[in-house]
Amino acid sequence: MDRRKFIQTTSVAGTTFLMAPQLGKAAGFFKGSPNDKVVIGMMGTHSRGLYLAQNFCALPNVEIAYICDVDSKVVESTVADIGKRTGKNPQGLGDIRRLLEKRDVDAIVIAAPDHWHAPATIM
Repeated sequence: MDRRKFIQTTSVAGTTFLMAPQLGKAAGFFKGSPNDKVVIGMMGTHSRGLYLAQNFCALPNVEIAYICDVDSKVVESTVADIGKRTGKNPQGLGDIRRLLEKRDVDAIVIAAPDHWHAPATIM
């Protein structure tokens, strides 16, 4: 298979994959997916992370379930802020390893200082 054929094949497959839920809804047999809601854990919410958390909680079908930061005061203030915005307080954590153990998390946003990006990603 040459590169051109590979790109054509993957483009068709990708488009089909993305269109499948919409086609199912139009036909009336697709009622929804458990994946309609994205559960997020936030790591590092002092400044940039708080800004990102505030933007994520404004999106439909997004739930910020966990706030993780080594500074307990930052965790408390971020949990209170997100709780006030969404009506549901996320759980505060002080260790990224506890966040990684959570089975209901779909995505983790790493907004910690640069030197913590790689270790968090590797874990």
